[in-house]
Amino acid sequence: MNRFSLRTLIATSLLAATAAASAASFPVASGEFSAADVAASNTAQPVRAARATTTEGRTRAEVRAELEAARCRGELPFDGETGRTYRDVFPDRYPLPGCR
Repeated sequence: MNRFSLRTLIATSLLAATAAASAASFPVASGEFSAADVAASNTAQPVRAARATTTEGRTRAEVRAELEAARCRGELPFDGETGRTYRDVFPDRYPLPGCR
């Protein structure tokens, strides 16, 4: 076998191995799935997929109302390091006057 045909054989083998590896059904990285993987999962388990899309949550207005109530009571974090709230740091200021 001459050098040219050996190089061609090695290059072809490497390309085939690379193509086979990229066509594998494993995620690219931890937690990453292609759209084909998700679609295959949804068709294989339609009940589970339907249940996942019908979850109900709170509306924006409800979340904003909860945030405002927590602010009025001083329950928001004062700093992100100690876990203390505004009420812990300034106990004489809370609850704020005029809050529900």
